[in-house]
Amino acid sequence: MLFFLLLLVLIVPFLVIGLLVNFSPSTLFVILVVLVVVWLVNRSYRDWKRKQDEQREESESMPPQREVEAENVSTSEPAKITCPYCGNAYDAKDDACPYCGGKKPSQEQP
Repeated sequence: MLFFLLLLVLIVPFLVIGLLVNFSPSTLFVILVVLVVVWLVNRSYRDWKRKQDEQREESESMPPQREVEAENVSTSEPAKITCPYCGNAYDAKDDACPYCGGKKPSQEQP
């Protein structure tokens, strides 16, 4: 509605001035269409630029993805393995069982 109202406000004076200067109606129509197209392109560019700026501001305000993923990692308990000799569970970082002294089984299969 506002678009048509603006066009009406712009068209009527434009046509009156054009007819007073003795432009042909087809020339006036072409000039008017060119002006409307330029206005629409300009408006579309401003909207696109505004959206780009909003997206940039939003991405700058968000923490980097790596930090978010690091926060979600559970570090409550270290990995445990079971000793094949005594059956007790112990920390996977240890090389030998702290209960019986048995060596951790190697990961390589023969």
